[in-house]
Amino acid sequence: MEAAAKNLDVRLDSEGFEDVMLAFDLEGSPLSAKATILRAIERKENRGAHEGTDYVETKSEMKVNFVSKLDGNNKLAVTKKGIEPKSPALKKGN
Repeated sequence: MEAAAKNLDVRLDSEGFEDVMLAFDLEGSPLSAKATILRAIERKENRGAHEGTDYVETKSEMKVNFVSKLDGNNKLAVTKKGIEPKSPALKKGN
């Protein structure tokens, strides 16, 4: 998909910009998929859709958000970011 996205021939026409929007979707989809996979690999426990039988216990060091971003070499990097405490308004809902 990445190779195909690099060789697209997108042209504007009287019908609008739909081809451009589809091209952006095609270009971003592999990056989004890679980011999701890298975060799933990094998380060593069950959480949400990342369900498995090999890490059934929740570990305190995994109570973080995993953030994907492009580094200086345009490669995806995954980092951990602490979770902010709930706001008082959200705590009322519990």
